[in-house]
Parts: sequence; structure tokens; C-alpha cells
Amino acid sequence: EAKIRAFLKVVVRGKEDLEGFGEVCERLAELDLPLVLQPATGRGGAVPMQELLPFSRMAAERGIREIALIPQVHRLWGMR
Repeated sequence: EAKIRAFLKVVVRGKEDLEGFGEVCERLAELDLPLVLQPATGRGGAVPMQELLPFSRMAAERGIREIALIPQVHRLWGMR
């Protein structure tokens, strides 16, 4: 029997997205689900990966045990 595994992916537009993120993390920690953070791509390009660090730190402080930071993979593949 196959197991179903869920996670939450959050696309980060910038530091302004930190507002309300703590509450999301607390609820996610209650469910014991992994978190995937990915930078958004806007007209000016992708959000720098280092801007995801405050989100990662906040998630860890709120009890999320699995946190992954991933780049915009479609950009690496040359897709829009």
C-alpha cells in the first residue's frame, strides 16, 4: 500500500511576506509537515535565495522539523 506524503510549498515574494508567516508555521508544525521555500520570480528577476533565510529561521523557531530551500528550477532549465 502506497503512503501519501504531503508538504507545504511557499513561494516567497520578499520580506513583506514574513507578516503572518509565523502563524502559518505554527499550524504546519502542529501537522508535522515539511516546508519547502522557493523564491518568486518577478519582472526584476528571482528573489535572492538569501532572502529566504529569515523564513527558514522563523519556521525552525516555530517547530517545523523539515525545511527545504529550492531555486526556481524552471529558470535553470531555461523555461519561463
